[in-house]
Amino acid sequence: MNSYGESWADKGYGYISYSIAESVILEAYVLKPNPPFYRIDLPSVNKGTRYGPVGHDAPRTVDVPIADLIPKDAQLRIDSISPTDAKLSIPVSVSSYNQGFFWGDKSTKVYIRLFTVTPDGKVRPLMSKDSVNRLSNGQTAFKSAVKVDPKTYAYVFSVQIPYQKLNIRKETGKKEPRSEQYVSTKLRAEAVFYQGQEAVAVSKPVDFEVKY
Repeated sequence: MNSYGESWADKGYGYISYSIAESVILEAYVLKPNPPFYRIDLPSVNKGTRYGPVGHDAPRTVDVPIADLIPKDAQLRIDSISPTDAKLSIPVSVSSYNQGFFWGDKSTKVYIRLFTVTPDGKVRPLMSKDSVNRLSNGQTAFKSAVKVDPKTYAYVFSVQIPYQKLNIRKETGKKEPRSEQYVSTKLRAEAVFYQGQEAVAVSKPVDFEVKY
């Protein structure tokens, strides 16, 4: 964002590629607002929680830090990998009545965003040409569907990633004119938890390999 005002470039904003950013930006910072809260209804005014007092004067609602509602050990996992797609999921255990309301809220969403990992270990965001499966910055991301596991009562966010939706180049072998040589690409995936429009937590990443 430039200080000259909206008459400069794209209404005051300029853009550079990730590859150039690595070579010209020495330091960068992200500014975030105060940690977001989620307002929940207490199950009873006479039943105390660790967020509110006990008694007839206890509040009927309480603002709970969203960070407290997301388990720190929520781990993204790879369920299956096939020649055409990969299936990933992340189960979230619900340990209290209040958390059930949060995870059942339609404004709570989980996206699986993707990166490429080069042979020398460099990690780059996988950009998308698909207007549906991407974040606002253009990075490839798939919105997860959610269901409740009847055995553990955990919310399971799952996604199926078809390789044809990914912006990965396919090369043709030169030795045999009609044969195709598929390039093996290492991808990194991580789950991003959203409350409304704000990303509130990110899971530990997992790596997997695709041939495209």
